[in-house]
Amino acid sequence: MTTEAATMRKDGVKFGCLCADVHPSGDIRRIEAALPGEFFVESPWADVDVDAWREELGRWQVNEIKRANLWVWSVASTETPQIHDNENDRLFRRMNNFWIAFLMHEPPDVNSVWILTGDLIAGHPTIATLRKLPRAIRQSVSFPAPLSPDSLDQIAVIAGGVDAAEEAKSVAGRLERGFAAFVAGMQSDTIDDSILCFVRALEAIVQPNGGKQFCNRTARILQSSTMDVASLRALLEEIYKTRGAFTHAEAIETAFRGNTRDEAIRRGRELRAATHIMASRCYREVFARPDLIKFFSSEQGEFWGDVVSGKKEPPFRIPVEPAEWLAPD
Repeated sequence: MTTEAATMRKDGVKFGCLCADVHPSGDIRRIEAALPGEFFVESPWADVDVDAWREELGRWQVNEIKRANLWVWSVASTETPQIHDNENDRLFRRMNNFWIAFLMHEPPDVNSVWILTGDLIAGHPTIATLRKLPRAIRQSVSFPAPLSPDSLDQIAVIAGGVDAAEEAKSVAGRLERGFAAFVAGMQSDTIDDSILCFVRALEAIVQPNGGKQFCNRTARILQSSTMDVASLRALLEEIYKTRGAFTHAEAIETAFRGNTRDEAIRRGRELRAATHIMASRCYREVFARPDLIKFFSSEQGEFWGDVVSGKKEPPFRIPVEPAEWLAPD
């Protein structure tokens, strides 16, 4: 099985298709583009026959697929187009990796997401499998921006990195566990679980033995035009203290002592947004470069010690600004 490039073939191939109901939608229904990594965005197809699955899925779930406004495809040449086999499984994994990359890009709201696989004969798709994925929970406090051709390009680049790393089984050690924590955080609808997951994802990168190392090392990869180093460290110290409280199952008003419950929830949402931004941008940097995937799949405590002491430069820097996570008054 070989994947196709440049123009999406629609005859004698198998397909994987991610169908998501994304909001705000903007002009997403009109976007048609060949993306990096041999992914394709096309307007929703009216002739994808999901009604044939109505008895098995039910009207409600069939209508979820029909309402999808983002359709991302990958196709592959095959000698067995009408047989469900490991080629369909591989196409499912490719589209699942696109979805994971989507989660790394501070996405808009997603009401539902499905992955379909099947075959395309003379432009007509026949569905062999359908699988619903856990939807993403918006972690930000600001209203999300709609997707654009540029943002889809960026997602596809990272999706190619995730897909290549998965096929090569090159994600290991702390990075593997941190990566899983990031995905779990994106699917959590509670403040405490999200913060725990995103801090764990950051810990997989900076590899600390405690709070002091976490703050020192993470501060070295952050850059801000409005926060000095002391302010960044103070933010990280608050994040790590909150993480400790949630690790021990403290209630949110206990974790943020001295605040009313409403004030505690507001601050919790802000820290959730801040840790989400930091983690998502770190993982975009890592999965854009195979050398960083390999690097962070092994222990790098000595390296980080040199970074903190100034002997070595950090592997990357990510921009952060308070306006991105502070809730509007």
